[in-house]
Amino acid sequence: MTKGSRIGSSSFCVCETGVETPFASVGFDAIGRIVTLIDKATGREIVRSHGALNTFWLGEDIPEAWDNWDIDRDQCTASAWRAAN
Repeated sequence: MTKGSRIGSSSFCVCETGVETPFASVGFDAIGRIVTLIDKATGREIVRSHGALNTFWLGEDIPEAWDNWDIDRDQCTASAWRAAN
């Protein structure tokens, strides 16, 4: 199989930077983030301009009141490190 080719009667196509399905067109950047996701039924682009899907933000949660799931107001400012970078 070569990149960009289809196997038998499959309607899926994998190329260097993306995947085409009957339902969506998906594009990836150099580090594997989804940078374009087009719903073929509507033609709608799901990823916002200059955005990416499957980007993870990590941060340490030191709760003020409860042991678990106590996400405080300052969590966004405390989460300065992005896993995608």
